[in-house]
Amino acid sequence: MTSRHSLWKVIQPLLPPSTRTLYKLPAIHASRELVDRPDLFNYTSGRWLFVSLKSNICDANLLCDRYNEPLRLKERILHFNVIELNQAAAAAVGKDVASVQSFRKLAEGGFNRTFELIIDGLEVIARLPYPSTYPKYYSVASEVATMALVRSYGVPVPKILGYSATHNNAVGAEYIIMEKVSGRDIGDIWYELSEKERLKIVVQVARVESILFSIPLPTCGSIYFKNDLKYGTDTVDVRAGDVETRDACSGQMCIGPDVTQKWWFEKSSSLKVPRGPCE
Repeated sequence: MTSRHSLWKVIQPLLPPSTRTLYKLPAIHASRELVDRPDLFNYTSGRWLFVSLKSNICDANLLCDRYNEPLRLKERILHFNVIELNQAAAAAVGKDVASVQSFRKLAEGGFNRTFELIIDGLEVIARLPYPSTYPKYYSVASEVATMALVRSYGVPVPKILGYSATHNNAVGAEYIIMEKVSGRDIGDIWYELSEKERLKIVVQVARVESILFSIPLPTCGSIYFKNDLKYGTDTVDVRAGDVETRDACSGQMCIGPDVTQKWWFEKSSSLKVPRGPCE
């Protein structure tokens, strides 16, 4: 995967899917009541269909292709400390945990489980990768740096408020805390829009793509902050867009190992092979 593909991957899922599981509890009860709710830790947003394909090669009774739903669900079980996640999100916006007014599971995708918190009136998103997401450390660290980079060039992505690329923390899982972007799912309103309104949206998307492809990237790989990489990791410096970010992250943004899942899945992660940056 090239760095530009990494950039596009960040802004593709602009809004969560329409299938959502909702929990909304008062802050004074949230921590105590949510700790024992298994739906917070399990995948509840869909099912895996059992598909049977019969071919001339296989016996008529042999199931040649199927989804193993119990395994798919098991891969997405993620236990974490709910109270500590509330605490981490509150601290990220300069508040204490008593300021958390509500906590709910917002959406579940292919790689992350997303929660929404309202903290003293401020809407905040917490994203936690599933255990089946590879490589978790590099994926979280790279997403944070990539969002900071594209934001510095004017791409409207949420601001990162806090993160941990390792599960060795009080939450017990990797996480990203970010601003919530207000808006509606374009798929829900597309047919309600006039042709002029649709054209305006298409132009906005094209403008974002133009910005992404104009970002100077000297090599292929994924984007990081250097302090998230081990000492001695091969890197190539990349420059932020606006002066404020450039000054704050001077010499810290870089291109490092490619986080494409196929390079890390299962035993692939143990292979001592170069994964970038590369030309």
